[in-house]
Amino acid sequence: LPQLPRLALQRTDSLRFDSPKAAKGIIDSLRRRTAGNDVQLEERIRDFGRRVSVYQGSQLQKQIRAALSVEVPLRDRTTGPKLGDWTTENVALIKSLPSETFDRVERIVLGGINDGRRWEDMADEIEKRFDVARGRAQLIARDQVGKFYGAVNRARQTELGVTQYRWRTSLDERVRPDHVAREGKLFSWYDPPEDGNPGQPINCRCTAEPDLSVLLEDL
Repeated sequence: LPQLPRLALQRTDSLRFDSPKAAKGIIDSLRRRTAGNDVQLEERIRDFGRRVSVYQGSQLQKQIRAALSVEVPLRDRTTGPKLGDWTTENVALIKSLPSETFDRVERIVLGGINDGRRWEDMADEIEKRFDVARGRAQLIARDQVGKFYGAVNRARQTELGVTQYRWRTSLDERVRPDHVAREGKLFSWYDPPEDGNPGQPINCRCTAEPDLSVLLEDL
């Protein structure tokens, strides 16, 4: 943004100053700076996924202790592969964000220079573009954490022999109406609502409380 006033100046001597070329050079430099290290990015995402998995396990154990007054070992046969797949997917998602953003910024700047637009107008559009990218990043982060939590929850519950759950919402004004209607109702892991089990719908913050009646029968 600080470079825009200089880049947007109309120059007659293209040999002295080539605005489009200079603008592309600046944007390419920013691309390289935000590229980051793939190995470090993967490890950070994997570590976050591990923490989500540990937290989910602690919540499930709390629910089991409250219902059965005992602690049941949690099997994790599928959690490792799920974490690997989730990590790979999120590395790709995160790497795609700056690429898409800088592609758009490049089109704004180069098109603006060629059309003789005021630099202030280009600056406004660039800031809006980054606001959109920031909002999308936050949406992806919330959505992906909810999906992973829900997937691990399902895997651990079904490993225990739990086939049903009670739908639980966050009980606030942001819960979508059709999910409000499901609060406290029983659903089967194998026959979920049309949009999926808790955590599967986009940006869903709902959770699945295990129906432990099948384990009570075995005691």
